[in-house]
Amino acid sequence: MSNKQLRTSFKLSALSLLIATFLTCCELEGDDGCLAFIGLERMGGVMVYDVTNPYQSRFVDYFYNRGTVEGAEATGDLAPEGMVFVDA
Repeated sequence: MSNKQLRTSFKLSALSLLIATFLTCCELEGDDGCLAFIGLERMGGVMVYDVTNPYQSRFVDYFYNRGTVEGAEATGDLAPEGMVFVDA
């Protein structure tokens, strides 16, 4: 494999950590806005964005509950494949 192929392969594999596997949106009560929940493949976790104004979307939070203890069994969400918003 040439250096160029290796660099391209590394860039593609690094980018694949950020592939979104699902998107769920919810409107907040009282016209207070709209949030988008985006699930990440491989890396896991959920990113939350305020998309009240789609032209000025804003990062709100990142939730990651995968266990991080080396050598322990895998716990938490291991690359979630879907999500449903439940209005409570």
